[in-house]
Amino acid sequence: MKKMAAIMVAVGLMSGIAFSGIEEAKQLFNEQKYAEAEAEYRKALPELTGIKAATTQFYVGSCLQMQKKYEEAIEEYRKVEKMEGATPEIISYAIYRIGVCLQAVKKYDQAIEEYRRVEKIEKVPGYRVALAAFGIGRCYEIQKKNQEALAEYRKIETIPGAPKQQIEQAKVRITYIENLAKPKE
Repeated sequence: MKKMAAIMVAVGLMSGIAFSGIEEAKQLFNEQKYAEAEAEYRKALPELTGIKAATTQFYVGSCLQMQKKYEEAIEEYRKVEKMEGATPEIISYAIYRIGVCLQAVKKYDQAIEEYRRVEKIEKVPGYRVALAAFGIGRCYEIQKKNQEALAEYRKIETIPGAPKQQIEQAKVRITYIENLAKPKE
C-alpha cells in the first residue's frame, strides 16, 4: 500500500513538473524566446500522453518555425500525426504548418500537396480547410498560375465554417488578380 501511494505521489509530481514546464514554455513563447520555449516543451514532452503530448509536440515545431528553422520544424510537425491521441484539429494544424514552412522555403508544389492533405482529413474544422485553400491560392499566385489561384480563392466561400475574414481576404486576392488581367488603358 505504501509503494502504491509513493508511486501515485511520484506520478503526481512528474505531472506537476510537466505542467509547470509547459506553463514556462508558453510564457517564453509569448516573450518570443523561441529557443528557450522549445527546450522547455521538449523537457515536458516525455511526461505527457494523448492530446497533451500531441499539442506539446506541435509547439516544438512552432518554436522551430518561429526561429525560421523550417526543415527542422517540418520534421517536428510530422511527428504530430503519428501520435496516439492526436485529434483531427491538431493534426490538420500541424499539416497546415508544414505547408506554411514549405511555402517559406519556396517549395510551392510541395506546400500545395500538404495543404491538400488538410482538406482530406475527416472532421477537420472548416476554418482550417479555408486557411489551406488560401495557402494553395497564394502558392499558385506566386507561381503566376492565376486561374488556379482564382479557383482556390473562390472555393473558400463555399467551405462550411470558413471565417468571414478569410472570405474577405480571398475576395481581395480575386479582385487583385482580375485587375491584373484587365487591359491597360
